[in-house]
Amino acid sequence: MLNTNRIIKRITVPPFMENIYIVGDLQSSTAILIDPGAQANQVLFEINRLGFSVPVVANTHGHLDHVGAVNQITETMASSFCMSHLDIPVMEAGFLQGSEMIPDWQNPPLPDRDLHDGDLISAGAISLQVIATPGHTPGGVSFLGDGVLFSGDTLFRRSVGRTDLFGGDERTLFRSISEQLLNLPDETIVYPGHGAETTIGEEKANNPFLI
Repeated sequence: MLNTNRIIKRITVPPFMENIYIVGDLQSSTAILIDPGAQANQVLFEINRLGFSVPVVANTHGHLDHVGAVNQITETMASSFCMSHLDIPVMEAGFLQGSEMIPDWQNPPLPDRDLHDGDLISAGAISLQVIATPGHTPGGVSFLGDGVLFSGDTLFRRSVGRTDLFGGDERTLFRSISEQLLNLPDETIVYPGHGAETTIGEEKANNPFLI
């Protein structure tokens, strides 16, 4: 049963058209912020407009296009930063490129919490389960809760994450998708790190990389 007190707000930011998600609990006015990659001021404006506090910033992985706004937002909102420690080298490898490619880039801090498969991340009545989905990066994770999956750059609408970047591994990526994601209910809504939302059933039937 879906949580009727939950709101999911997507903000897509340049230059990589990356999806940031505010997953908010309307009763407690608290939210989990997923993958703040850039445009920190825009994201903070939307959080304040919605009237949320953000105790948790949770990242699916450490690539530069997903972490560029982490520092400003965690400092402003007094949020804890959660990400797999396996992706710290990936995050740090992007510092120079990030400063060159993302206008409001700030080097993100080290995560306050190391994420592992099966962990829970909570804010108010919102609870997301951590699913380990390495392959795009060594420490890549997805977040699952109440019929929705935040897949980061592991699974997209009719595509999958690239594995030619630092730390990527194609065999591991496809194992993560087949063993961790495709066994979820077909009606599970997938919110990816880039592009439009989809469902697990849609990807099982029509994703050319998975057929």
